Amino acid sequence: MEQFQQRPDYEAFTPVTVGNRKGVRFLKVGDDKRLTCSVAVEIPQGSKAGTVSFLVNTRLSVGKLGEPCDEAQRHANDFAKFLP
Repeated sequence: MEQFQQRPDYEAFTPVTVGNRKGVRFLKVGDDKRLTCSVAVEIPQGSKAGTVSFLVNTRLSVGKLGEPCDEAQRHANDFAKFLP
């Protein structure tokens, strides 16, 4: 997950738990209206760890129907049982 935290285009990192895994929630720099949000989850892969990320984008033609971070967290938790 460090790769996400080191990128200059992401900000506002918040630790989260997805299923029983460590994760982090983050926003895009410059997204002042908070129309997108991502949740990244650490996935074990042998001696190394991989990462799966879930991104929620608000469709501008529809508008914001909820909080993107709440939706990203909800979907990440929904899919957690299918992750290795």
